[in-house]
Amino acid sequence: MNRAAAFFRKVLLMLGFYLSLIDEPDDKEKFAEIFRSYGNMMFSKAMSVLHNTALAEEAVQESFLKIAKNISKISDPNCSKTAAFIVIIVRNTALDIWRKRKKEPVSVEEVEMDGL
Repeated sequence: MNRAAAFFRKVLLMLGFYLSLIDEPDDKEKFAEIFRSYGNMMFSKAMSVLHNTALAEEAVQESFLKIAKNISKISDPNCSKTAAFIVIIVRNTALDIWRKRKKEPVSVEEVEMDGL
């Protein structure tokens, strides 16, 4: 099983948590559709920025939280406007993580673990 698939098995367990942040049943359905449709793309985008599986996973999880909190702003989960909105969220979240990590010293163990 590849890393992305293993990650999304973990994230699937979090789906219930994300849905608990949303009050309206229609919004819950929208979020579930976004989760199914855009999850792999979100992970790929985060990896393209961060080049680190653990950090990309963190970026995707934070992005899902942001999407859940702003789900009422999304009218159609399957339109190009929504896709662009999601790309911007995950890209900006990944860049925020990258900037934060850039300021922190990196240990030898982290470098070695990233290569695994």
